[in-house]
Amino acid sequence: MPPLSECVRFYHKHQPFYEFTNFYHAPFWLDGILWPTSEHFFQASKFWNRDVFSRIKRLDWEEVKEAIMRRALIAKFQTHSILRHKLLATCNARLVEHTYNDRYWGDGGDGTGRNRLGKLLLDVRQKLASDMDLCKL
Repeated sequence: MPPLSECVRFYHKHQPFYEFTNFYHAPFWLDGILWPTSEHFFQASKFWNRDVFSRIKRLDWEEVKEAIMRRALIAKFQTHSILRHKLLATCNARLVEHTYNDRYWGDGGDGTGRNRLGKLLLDVRQKLASDMDLCKL
């Protein structure tokens, strides 16, 4: 794991790398729907059927949520070249969603959270670099 000096922290709207959050407005098409943010796609995916989003929650949500988040992130960064290049420009830096609000997707604000969003972004960065036939990160 890179040292903290090579760590890119993101979360707050008026700070660098806010584009890496799921709340950044970067519309993309996925499954025939234009999603305004990756958070919209992720939250809607909790439900089996588009027609009954508000009534039926997926029973397998805990098992599929990371795969769904990964799909949303790939779509977001493949759709927007500026965001893709910004993500690739982080090179080998560790990516951390630095928030006290979330210990699963973020670092819990003190580094003890799971930072699953940051880790998925590392995977997406590697995939994009590989897809672009760049040297491996």
